[in-house]
Amino acid sequence: MIEDGKDLGFTATIPQNRYEQLLDLETRVDVAVERMTNDEYCNLEDVLRILGTELVINRADKIREEERKWKQEYFRSLKAEETKNEEP
Repeated sequence: MIEDGKDLGFTATIPQNRYEQLLDLETRVDVAVERMTNDEYCNLEDVLRILGTELVINRADKIREEERKWKQEYFRSLKAEETKNEEP
């Protein structure tokens, strides 16, 4: 354990598969942080998918569906406006 830059000499034992899960999560968080800081645009769905747990993937799917519905409604309203403007 490291506290204020000093190694206190404590150790913890965890199963190998848990260690691998933690390394995977750490890598995913690093990628998400780098993407958010270096890209001009990074949307929430992308970050959630990078993190990759089932809960966040479900949330990302909901966001995608909400965006799809919003775009569909937006284009429908544009078409209705065009039709209205074409009438004499």
